[in-house]
Amino acid sequence: MKQVNEAIAELLLRHNCVIIPNFGGFIANVLNAQIDLNQGRIEAPKKALTFNTNLINNDGLLANYMANKNQWSFEQASTTIQEEVVTWKQQLKQGERVEIERVGFLYFDKEQNLNFEQDRFFNLLLSSYGLSDVNFVQPAKEEKTAPALTAVKAIEEEKEEKTPIISIGKAEEIRTVAEQEVEQPTKRKRAFWKYAAAAAFIPVAFYSYWIPTQTDVLQSGVVLKGDFNPFVQPELKQYDPANSPVLEVERLAPEKSLEEIMNELPEGVETYTFPVDDYFYLTVKKESTETIPTQVEKVEEVSTPVAKEESVATTYSRHLIAGCFTEKENAESLVNALKNDGLNAFVLDYHKGLYRVSAAQSNDREEALALKKKLQGSGVITWLLHL
Repeated sequence: MKQVNEAIAELLLRHNCVIIPNFGGFIANVLNAQIDLNQGRIEAPKKALTFNTNLINNDGLLANYMANKNQWSFEQASTTIQEEVVTWKQQLKQGERVEIERVGFLYFDKEQNLNFEQDRFFNLLLSSYGLSDVNFVQPAKEEKTAPALTAVKAIEEEKEEKTPIISIGKAEEIRTVAEQEVEQPTKRKRAFWKYAAAAAFIPVAFYSYWIPTQTDVLQSGVVLKGDFNPFVQPELKQYDPANSPVLEVERLAPEKSLEEIMNELPEGVETYTFPVDDYFYLTVKKESTETIPTQVEKVEEVSTPVAKEESVATTYSRHLIAGCFTEKENAESLVNALKNDGLNAFVLDYHKGLYRVSAAQSNDREEALALKKKLQGSGVITWLLHL
C-alpha cells in the first residue's frame, strides 16, 4: 500500500530507526563525504540503511505518524500496516522483490536469507538536500596522441617518395629498376596498414576524452546514442523563477514533551517508546489511575499507627516506594488503592519535583526486603529507600 511506503520513507528522513511491527526495522547510519580516486568521484554525505529482522516490537512511531497524516484512528493505521506486512510476506515467499519507494528492495537469496538493497538514487539525509556526486577526470596524457602523429608522419614520408625513373642503358641498371618495382607493392601494403591503424585509433582516442568529460555517463552509468554525436549540444537548463514550481517544504512541528505524548495516546496503548536521541529509545509504561485489580495480602503493621503521616515517615528509616508522581492527585490515588488492599500507604515527601508514595515501612533491612518480596508476589512492584 502506497501510504505505508511513503510513511516509511518520510520517517527515515527525520529518524534513524523505523520499526515495522512483526516484520523488521530499518536502521540508518550517517556517512560523511567520500572521495573515490579510482572512479574519479566525490560522493555527498548520505544515510546508509540496514534492515534488522529482530526489530519487530511495535513502538507506535509508524502507526502514530500515519494516523496523524491521514486523519485516521490509531487502530485503523495499525490494521493497514498489518495488511501490508501480510502482502509483503506473501510476495517474498513467491520469490518476488518487495519495493519500498525511495528506500530500497527486500528479497530472499538462494539460502532463503532476507537481503536488503538500498535505493542509491535517493539521499535520505536532509542536511544533504540538493547535493549530488561530483565527477572529476584526470587530464589525458600526451602519449596517447603519439600513434596518430606517427601515422601522419608516415603519410608525409610516402608523399615525398618519388616515382623511380627508368632509363634505357646497361643491363645492370635495368635489373636494379626491376627489383625496385618488385619491392614497391610491399611498401604500399605497409602504408595501407598504417593508415588503417591511424583511422581506428583517432575515433577511440576522441571518444575516450569526449564521453567522460562532456556527458553524464560516469554519474548515471547509462550510455545513450546521442552521447556519440559531438555536434549535438544538450539543452542547458536555466532556472526561471516565473515558470519553476514552488517546492513546498513540510515544516516540522515542535517536539512534544513525554507527558503530552502519553496523554494523547489511545486507550488501547499500554506502552510508548520515547526517542531520547537518535540511537537510544526509552520504553515508558502508561500510567494507570484505576484501582489495582490484584488482591494484595494484608501486611501486618510493624508499629502502632500514628495520627499524622509526617510522624510515621520520621519513625521508620526504610520505606518501600511504590511510585513517584509529578501530580499529587495521582500519588493520592495510588495511596487510596494501596490502603484498600490493607497497606499502610501514604505520601512520603516531595523530592526533586516528585511525590513519593510509601507502601510499607520498616527499620530493619532484612525485614524490609522480606516485605518487598511479599508485595512483589501480590503484584505491587516497589524499591527500597533508606533515609
